[in-house]
Amino acid sequence: TNSSSGSYSNLSWNFGDGGTSTSTNPTHNYTTGGVYTVSLTASGPGGTDTETKSNYITVFSPVIAGFTSSPTSGVEPLTVNFTNTSAGSYTSLSWTFGDGGTSTATNPSHMYTSSGTYTVVLTASGPGGTSQATSTINVYAPAVAGFDASPTSGIAPLNVTFANTSTGDFSSLFWDFGDGDTSSEINPVHNYSTSGVFTVSLTVSGLGGTDSEVKIAHITVYSPTEAQFFGSPTSGVAPLMVSLTNQSSGDYTSQSWTFGDGASRTLSSPNHEYLTSGTYTISLTIDGPGGLDQETKINYIMVYDPVIADFSAAPTTGIGPLAVTFTNLSSGSFDGFTWDFGDGNTSTEANPFHVYANKGVYTVSLTTSGPGGVDQEIRSDYITVYQTVMANFITEDTVGIAPLTVQFIDASTGDY
Repeated sequence: TNSSSGSYSNLSWNFGDGGTSTSTNPTHNYTTGGVYTVSLTASGPGGTDTETKSNYITVFSPVIAGFTSSPTSGVEPLTVNFTNTSAGSYTSLSWTFGDGGTSTATNPSHMYTSSGTYTVVLTASGPGGTSQATSTINVYAPAVAGFDASPTSGIAPLNVTFANTSTGDFSSLFWDFGDGDTSSEINPVHNYSTSGVFTVSLTVSGLGGTDSEVKIAHITVYSPTEAQFFGSPTSGVAPLMVSLTNQSSGDYTSQSWTFGDGASRTLSSPNHEYLTSGTYTISLTIDGPGGLDQETKINYIMVYDPVIADFSAAPTTGIGPLAVTFTNLSSGSFDGFTWDFGDGNTSTEANPFHVYANKGVYTVSLTTSGPGGVDQEIRSDYITVYQTVMANFITEDTVGIAPLTVQFIDASTGDY
């Protein structure tokens, strides 16, 4: 608005931004923010005069809020540095970080302590107006690997169920079962086919990072027990010493033997003496983490009484031909007989009947044999066979004149 006075006929305006005018009361548009000095020169018959008003017009730039964030994502606790890039004429800044935190600093830093997606708002305000800018911060929970297993011990083949208890932001899993097998399932079931002690590890990874849990010697798989043994010898004459060898397999910690004669032992490979004859059943029981198993061998040990040969005969003397009945009186475990009657004849009958045809004195033997061994009874000069007496005589002169001397000669035979 021109308020000049005096005799003037011309006006010249300079608006300070390069713009001018000769109008009496001009309107001028300032397109750029700044502080401008305005001058008006009036000239005419009354002379020339200029009025200058320094820094008279203040034009503010419109506020445009803006900022950058670094980083824009990460694992809690996450510290984010914010850099203000706002433009225009503003005098205050107000930050809201989306988790309840605020700031009025120009370039604040803020720590996010919980996972989540947060919207950050910057409000810039001043003579240039008010403007807002927004951005998103993603904060992830740290991946923490964890798992349980059930059962953790047992007999092969053993099925183990693994339960993933991991927490945080993860998207992939890798299981190592310690026996060469792996899995990427969430809750796998794994079969341990062989015995051993196995270390299991679980690795989880994703936006929350990577983490592993390793459980050393976590799974114990036992070999199934199988009771086995052998004995030597398995037969013989009492007293019989038998050596027993334990050939059992699997994971066992104790063994128990029963020998069938009332005795028992807990040694691994014992010796046992059988004092009396009989048939004995042996049993071996093993027990331990691999389970309980038993092997029983029925009538496994045969113990025999020792053979003792003995016999009697009737009659033991007589006139030939002499019929003699022999009676076997042997004892022990036997099943075979051999008789020698001393006259060249033999027999394998149990109780033979033998006729001695010729006179003589005979030695008789009996050999008895069987599981109880071999024994012989010899009876020297046991059977005596006589010849039948036959009386007889002869004379040389049977007729003559008296006195007559006659010589008689004995011609009898037989045993007299």
